[in-house]
Amino acid sequence: MHLAPALPRVRRAGLALLLVLLPTLSGGARAQATSGISLRISGAPVEAGIAVGGDARRMVFGTLRSTAPLAKIELIDPAGRTVRSDTGAALKRMPAAEAVRPELGDVYFLPELRDAAPGAWRLRFVPAGAGTGRIVGAVSLRPRYELMLPMVESGWRAGAPTLIEVLASDNGEALANLGGIRVWIEDARGRRVFEGMAQANLRNARGILVSDDPRNYLIVATAPAPGRYRLVATHALGGRALRAERAIDVH
Repeated sequence: MHLAPALPRVRRAGLALLLVLLPTLSGGARAQATSGISLRISGAPVEAGIAVGGDARRMVFGTLRSTAPLAKIELIDPAGRTVRSDTGAALKRMPAAEAVRPELGDVYFLPELRDAAPGAWRLRFVPAGAGTGRIVGAVSLRPRYELMLPMVESGWRAGAPTLIEVLASDNGEALANLGGIRVWIEDARGRRVFEGMAQANLRNARGILVSDDPRNYLIVATAPAPGRYRLVATHALGGRALRAERAIDVH
């Protein structure tokens, strides 16, 4: 990514590719859920349940930690079929001594699963021998298509131009060539005080390219007066209108 050195009077509201928000669908329903994993293991397999439903069919595993050595991790679908069984060299592991907070145990890395069927899934942990300890981690259920507003600054100034970034993704891969993504700012009464299209290859007032990454959709926005506002982005992906939003405080 190339950032131009001169952006006079424009506040930069985050250009990192951080997909950190919970995107919402057009009806406002949350399309992502995170399930925590916290299990005691003592010489016998234990399981964590994962409920898959709605549009969130992409299973993304966070870092898993275990103070007991694991011989196998299996993922079992709602029909009882084992769709993945990681053991031996396939069980990606970092020793606790090499990890941050070694008291949490070894680190295990699981690849994400796409197009998960709805229903009750199970993540089964099989200890090595008579291992005893604790397993902690998390799994996020995400939709195939997502729209995000990453890292918007909280210190907005009334009337001051602020650079806003919007990201769109398909199975976690940022999308280019969308043409533009509609963005607006609305006040507490729902009235739009700013509206425009976030575009790739945005140039500043001097004609300098702000970003040469075609996956970054940028717009310079302003809020007219101090107060609490809502920043909204919307675009059709996968045959449905997606919407991302977040509150902003303008001083």
